Amino acid sequence: MHVCAGDDEHLFEAILDKQSGKVEEHRQKFQKAKELLAAARDENRDIQREFEREREDFLDTIREQDKQIKFFEAFLNKIQPTIRRDCNYYNVDKIRTVLTATQVMHDDGRYRLCIV
Repeated sequence: MHVCAGDDEHLFEAILDKQSGKVEEHRQKFQKAKELLAAARDENRDIQREFEREREDFLDTIREQDKQIKFFEAFLNKIQPTIRRDCNYYNVDKIRTVLTATQVMHDDGRYRLCIV
């Protein structure tokens, strides 16, 4: 009976060693998954920060362009009354309509004002 008890002990040790190996393998996989998750979270934070920076840049650009539009509208409203009524460029609304309808632009992106 003593021999059987020794064999059982070796059997249990073998099973324990095998299970310990599996536990260690799962622990390593779990650690690797934790590292990948942390890296993904860091990447996500970086992307969100970059998105916020770009969003703020776009909003700043929109605000600046809005200021420029308001300036040019005020400038146009100040200059327009000085243009003679028989001049082709007196009727600003008609010019805007023609530009909107035709969208004639130079290669550099500026509108080409046609004689109305």
